[in-house]
Amino acid sequence: MALAPPVVRALDEYLEERSDGPIFLATNGHDRYGYKLAYEQLLRLCKTAGLPAGVSPHSLRHSYATESLRLGAALQDVQDALGHADPRTTRRYDRSRHNLDRSPNYLLASALTNEA
Repeated sequence: MALAPPVVRALDEYLEERSDGPIFLATNGHDRYGYKLAYEQLLRLCKTAGLPAGVSPHSLRHSYATESLRLGAALQDVQDALGHADPRTTRRYDRSRHNLDRSPNYLLASALTNEA
């Protein structure tokens, strides 16, 4: 997966001079950093930051899809990034899909009004 430059810089700083081994280690001594550990760490970070409850790794996937599409990413690119086989799944992740301001009716009405 492609990492944005700010993410790469943060990882470089976190890893310092390390050049091998896992990036994140589970606290139970295993190498696997699974969903449960990620969720627990995310809860701690959100609490520390004073963010509301309800943030989960999965809700971050929804936010990723919503914001990527809002910023103009192609649906197929977001679909590929999320690993969805069907674009309809990716569309369900887009929390702004029912936003009336995005309705093509407004674009069409504007075009027809400006041309009249």
